Amino acid sequence: MNAFQVQPRRLWLQMRNDILSNGRSLLVAMAAAGGVIIGLSILTSIGYIDEPHIGGGRAFHIPMYSTFLLLGGFIVTSLAFSDLHDERKGMFYLSLPGSILEKYLSRLLQTSVLWAIGATVVYFVASLIGAGISELLFGGSHGGYFPLTLADLDIVLNYLVMQSIFLFGSIYFKKSAFIKTVLLLIVFAFSYAFVMAVAGRIVFASEFAHIIPRDEEMNRLGEKFVELGPRLERPAEVMGTIFNYAIQPIFFWVIGFLRLRETEV
Repeated sequence: MNAFQVQPRRLWLQMRNDILSNGRSLLVAMAAAGGVIIGLSILTSIGYIDEPHIGGGRAFHIPMYSTFLLLGGFIVTSLAFSDLHDERKGMFYLSLPGSILEKYLSRLLQTSVLWAIGATVVYFVASLIGAGISELLFGGSHGGYFPLTLADLDIVLNYLVMQSIFLFGSIYFKKSAFIKTVLLLIVFAFSYAFVMAVAGRIVFASEFAHIIPRDEEMNRLGEKFVELGPRLERPAEVMGTIFNYAIQPIFFWVIGFLRLRETEV
């Protein structure tokens, strides 16, 4: 079968099979997370018994929703291809009807779009339950919360972008994919900072009279960046947006698929 072949009906059947196989444990995990959200919503509303009808609102919900969506999604994504690294389960999974692209898209859609929708609905329901109980007990609450603002959508968009890295990690790493992917990101961040520091030292070598820059040299360089800032801000913003929201996810989706294809072969 052509590895790049995609038939909508077969893709749907692949997704249904994946959901039926792993859906129960995922639902249990989401229900447990919903319980934690309800509990924290109630506990942090205790103080409102002295100030009725005053809640934390977005100040409470945005960090909670972000943590649930991002951290929970990254963990779920890191487990997306865990069965691939089990000798018996892996052979069974790869022998299922369907192209390798259909199998890849099935797990990709589940851990990206479906997780974002499911996590949002679960958080909304949990926030309503927590708010209702808090109002009954303390006369105040954080209120219900359905993420629909531009800031909330930006959180979802950033999840969809970062999720591509953890999906690749779930295919590439045989064990502890989540931890290893996080460590890989940390190493990359330090390496990137080091390379940029060396590049800056080379480009602005004429500004430094010493190997280790002095305070006055760094201050002088800072003043130059302030002058250049308005001219560099827009190009840097455009380049950063293209890299973060286009190049990065496409790169990891492609190499993730290629890695999965190598595994099948």
